[in-house]
Amino acid sequence: MKSCFKKNTYNKKKIFILFAALVSVSYFANLYYKTTTKKTYTKNQHLNTNNKNRNLSSLGAVLNLKVEKFVLNNGLTVLLCEDHSTPTLLTYVQWVKTGSSDEPSGQTGYAHFFEHLLFKGTENISSEEFEITTSVLGGSNNAFTNYDSTVYHMNLSNVQLEWAIKSESERMKKLILFDPSKKSEAEALINSERGAVTDEKIRGESSVSSLMFKSLLQNLYKGSGYSHSIIGSMEDLNKSTLQDFHDFYKKYYSPNNTVIAIGGDFDPSQAKKWIYKYYDSIESSKINRLKFTKPDFVKAKDIDFKDIQKEKQLKNNKYKFKKVLQSQFIFAYPGVFITHKDKYAIDILMHILSGSTSSRLDKIIYVQKNLVSDIYAGNYPLNRVGAIYFGANILPKSSVKEVLDIIQQEIKNLQKNGVSKEELQIAINQLQFLEVDEIKTVYKKTMNLISAEVLEGDYNNFFTKLEKYNLVTASDVQRVAKKYLRLESRILVKAIAK
Repeated sequence: MKSCFKKNTYNKKKIFILFAALVSVSYFANLYYKTTTKKTYTKNQHLNTNNKNRNLSSLGAVLNLKVEKFVLNNGLTVLLCEDHSTPTLLTYVQWVKTGSSDEPSGQTGYAHFFEHLLFKGTENISSEEFEITTSVLGGSNNAFTNYDSTVYHMNLSNVQLEWAIKSESERMKKLILFDPSKKSEAEALINSERGAVTDEKIRGESSVSSLMFKSLLQNLYKGSGYSHSIIGSMEDLNKSTLQDFHDFYKKYYSPNNTVIAIGGDFDPSQAKKWIYKYYDSIESSKINRLKFTKPDFVKAKDIDFKDIQKEKQLKNNKYKFKKVLQSQFIFAYPGVFITHKDKYAIDILMHILSGSTSSRLDKIIYVQKNLVSDIYAGNYPLNRVGAIYFGANILPKSSVKEVLDIIQQEIKNLQKNGVSKEELQIAINQLQFLEVDEIKTVYKKTMNLISAEVLEGDYNNFFTKLEKYNLVTASDVQRVAKKYLRLESRILVKAIAK
């Protein structure tokens, strides 16, 4: 599978995002400056200025970007981000606003399966040509699927821009798989990818940790489209016909369900002409999405890994019990969606609890008492749901209960006594620094812009991240701790080593 996971605040926190996808995109972090002069921008441009007193707590002041947004008649949204910081290089992103949460019962895994299928070639561009042309000048291409989106991206030379626009427009409507004259070839390709996905699923569920995360999310998001894994069910994929896949492709791979972003060293006016040339004739589709069903009300639940294994063996008598070599746990509370007003306060709360070796839990459990080999926690907001999570791998000298008791005591302490102004500012500084560190490359700038456009409804939100952290108060942090970190809604999964 071509897959990409965005860098998280702390390397150990990648664990949750990886296994949440079982084979997906939280965007945290930011950098603090003392100057607070307000900066104004035109609607579609963000320019760095020579004003020495500019507000450096704004990404718009830190970056030297020109962004233009326009929409074609067929509904395709386009972002052009002119950035000459890296001469001759550019990033091309095609973001389809469909992920695993859009899949109905009986069709799980379709979004991820198409991530594979789109690399099989179009009517005019073979899979070999696509790979060779991308890489001939040192470029690369990849893709990832998450609960809400399927995203295709390329890094390449600016002399290849027209070819990239042409090839991506073809992948939207002219996959070779759905050429009526090549039905037998299409069936063979689909069967081959079924095998590849089967192998990927086996690898993704081969560890104790991955099975624990899968169980956690099934219980946390029960009753909604977020409860099944992104990779889906092989039973669903195996029984699906070529026509089933074609219907999914025709419905969702349409310009009115897609946003493209081009960032880097290129001529926007020329890019615009090519976009109209290759995309404007593609017809839009009528997209009747599944009505979103909120997850069932979450009641506290403790799940033992041995019970997960017993259930798997009941479903498959060939399943072999996995030995737990190190005690571990993961637990989560229902969180917020990505545009929720509490998102930034929760980011800061979780960073105060476990964002660095100076954070509360890391300092006590990892540094002072040395009870764990790893501890992690974070905020994982998605389009319509979210999770607030904690986890740890326990050293033999300790126990799951001991570490859980310390975490719960520290949560209660924060809920009762709040956080100091100094502690709050340190967390904001660290998050802001990490946000700025996350946008050093053209690829990361482009991906952050398009993420804000798709997930938050406006690319301009990318430029205001730093300021939003500065607006969070100590009372906000205490409030969200009381509101969301409630034992009565905690889902805990634990595995005890013998």
